[in-house]
Amino acid sequence: MITSFPSEAKATAMSLLQNINDLPKRTPFYYGWCVAGGAVMGVMASIPGQTMGVSVFTPKLIEATGLTAQQLSMAYGIGTVSSGLLLVRAGRLIDKIGVRTMMTMACIGLGLVLCFFANIGNVVSAGVDILGESSAVILPMAIAMLSFFALRFTGQGLMTMSPRVMMGKWWDKRRGRVSGFMGIFTAFAFGSAPFFLSLFISWFGWQGAYYFMGGIVGTVVAFLCWLIYRERPQDYGLVPDGHYIKAEYTDEPEKELRHFDLHEVRRSYPFWVFVLGLGGNGLVITGITFHIVQMSEVAGLTAQQGVAVFLPMSVLSVCSNFIGGWMSDKTPLKNILIVMMAMQAMGNLAFINFGDPVWRTFAIIGCGIAGGLWGCLVNVTWPRFYGTLHLGAISGQSGSVMVIASAIGPLILATSMEQTQSFGPGLALSAMIPISILIAAFWVKNPQLTK
Repeated sequence: MITSFPSEAKATAMSLLQNINDLPKRTPFYYGWCVAGGAVMGVMASIPGQTMGVSVFTPKLIEATGLTAQQLSMAYGIGTVSSGLLLVRAGRLIDKIGVRTMMTMACIGLGLVLCFFANIGNVVSAGVDILGESSAVILPMAIAMLSFFALRFTGQGLMTMSPRVMMGKWWDKRRGRVSGFMGIFTAFAFGSAPFFLSLFISWFGWQGAYYFMGGIVGTVVAFLCWLIYRERPQDYGLVPDGHYIKAEYTDEPEKELRHFDLHEVRRSYPFWVFVLGLGGNGLVITGITFHIVQMSEVAGLTAQQGVAVFLPMSVLSVCSNFIGGWMSDKTPLKNILIVMMAMQAMGNLAFINFGDPVWRTFAIIGCGIAGGLWGCLVNVTWPRFYGTLHLGAISGQSGSVMVIASAIGPLILATSMEQTQSFGPGLALSAMIPISILIAAFWVKNPQLTK
């Protein structure tokens, strides 16, 4: 009996592992709903690597590294751009090893990075002690750049890209509606993130908050992703949506999808129209978010009055995301893009007169609706237009553009303020992007319908 115990334990463990792997076959409902829940969880767990997750800790990071606010912002921008340049390769890797493995590794990676951030001050001090005072600026900058690169690559990059790739494979005809439903939870999580992050800091201190988040993401979330995430329904004898549903929208054919590779996608006019529209939205919103306190001061408002615009914007974003997701299953996606670009242009131009209550209302409406429609299009467009076989690489290319754009946005507004003592020229220049994309969108056709 004693000698047989290890083999029995091994057999039991193998049986348990097989049952876990076959979970999509064993659920009494379509497993795509578990996938949707797992995707929401994954995107929410990426918050410490997003702009709002960093901004709450910025004063503490400035104090710990000894850098100025401008130097830390530069390190953040360089780290963000560098991470964006690697997302295409990361997308190809997702196609190769699968979303389950990639997401589990990304969670562990982000957990370790967050724990490193808790010790960044000690690392900087130790480095300066070894290299001398002459390295007191260069070394902290280098450490900050590498740290932000790792944070943005794992958080904003892999942990948002992997769930979208998975969702694109498990849902087809109902992809828009499910995306809209998911958007309710993710929008609430992102909107309330600064409050809860501040709460963690008050409970544990800023270093303890990083340890707490790193531990949760690197262990609990990583395990749940390994448990829930799966590559595609066909691996388990299932089909997207659980069963066939007649297409209701007008820009997707009833024939089998053609799967474009990344080389073909890069030569596709619709891809660049959509990706520049999505990237332009991120450019503007990130820039406004980064400078909202100073924008408020210039407009004669308090910081609290300026930050208060994000609450109604998030409510509008939730509503427009849900409606946009529902409409995306019924109408050509270019129509949604046109509305999004019109709203974004209105929001940009309205922020020029941020101090006026009427214009501030238009800014909230424009940016709120545009943000919600962005959340819809970023999930729906690529699998519908280009298939799912190379979805990781395609998502990596689009993610690269969007991440780099998010790093450029704050720089445009900062330069505008420095050169003209006003954010107006920068906002007006940024508004040219959605206006141009709006015009270009009229000539977009679903590549699945063209030979």
